[in-house]
Amino acid sequence: MMNCDRHELSRKLTDIDAVPTGKKNGGKLYKLKDLILAFAGGDEKAERVRKLRAESERLEIQNARSNGELVEVEQVKKLFCNVTSAIKNKILGFHAMTNEQKDHCLRDLYSLKDSDWT
Repeated sequence: MMNCDRHELSRKLTDIDAVPTGKKNGGKLYKLKDLILAFAGGDEKAERVRKLRAESERLEIQNARSNGELVEVEQVKKLFCNVTSAIKNKILGFHAMTNEQKDHCLRDLYSLKDSDWT
């Protein structure tokens, strides 16, 4: 009736770790919820694995951040702005350079603002 033989349904029930609730006439009895999940392809096991992977990834990111291996893009941008500002002030205050040389350096420095931060 459901276009699924009992062997296929039994395999699907095993895949979702469904536990029989009893036996009748030599066959296993299952909760209706488990039968529907098995038939419809619902996979609680896959959902649990997905959740475990997501939690694992979150912990890896947290550990990398704690170990100083991962930094926020906004922190890097702010640091970069501070460094370039200091360089700009040094260039402007450097008396051995001509104004044309200073302009050239400052243009190069300014062009870094278009860097891709991803």
